[in-house]
Amino acid sequence: MFVGGTAVLFGAAYIAVLRDYRRNRPLLVCGTVLKYWAFAISLFGFLASNLSLQVLLLFGIGNLIFAVLFTHYLLRRLDRSPA
Repeated sequence: MFVGGTAVLFGAAYIAVLRDYRRNRPLLVCGTVLKYWAFAISLFGFLASNLSLQVLLLFGIGNLIFAVLFTHYLLRRLDRSPA
C-alpha cells in the first residue's frame, strides 16, 4: 500500500513538472536524486548478497535508467534557460 501510494505521489509530481517546469523543477530534482539513491541501495544489497540479480536488474537498473533520463532532461533544460 505504501509503495503504491508513493508511486502515485511521484507520478503526480512528474505531471506537475510537465505542466509548469519552472515552478515545479525542484520536484524533478528530488525525484532524480531518489532514483539514484534507489539504484545505490539496490546495488549495495546485491553486492552484500541480500538481493538477487533479478531484483537488481528490475528495480536498480530501472531506477538508474530513469535517473539518467531525468538528469539529461534537467541539464538540457538548463542549457535552454535564458540568462
